[in-house]
Amino acid sequence: MTESELHRSIVKWLRMIHWRVPVIWFSVPNNPRSRVAGARLKAEGMLAGAPDLVFMWGVDPAPVWQPGVLLIELKRPKSYDTTAGKLSTSQKTFQAACETAGVPYEIARSIDDCERLLKDRGLI
Repeated sequence: MTESELHRSIVKWLRMIHWRVPVIWFSVPNNPRSRVAGARLKAEGMLAGAPDLVFMWGVDPAPVWQPGVLLIELKRPKSYDTTAGKLSTSQKTFQAACETAGVPYEIARSIDDCERLLKDRGLI
């Protein structure tokens, strides 16, 4: 399975699940198709190493859950190809910046990984 196929299958799953809390989620298109597009996107704020998916939720009036954000980088499952599923240098830099800022940054290699990460936060 390619990373793109994984990404599409997870997005399809995310569109079908029942959320326990109101969640805003979106994909970060961070793969320009040309140098010109890359330069334009960089000028507009594209950041190398940004994760594939961003999840945000607010405060419950009860309060049962706290506001939060979760960043998920999708990586294809490891295989015989030793380069599969590894973070790039810019992704490692972004991950380190998240850790410094106290922002949750996770890696998922399957729908099951995503489900676990979302359940751990009480979102589904």
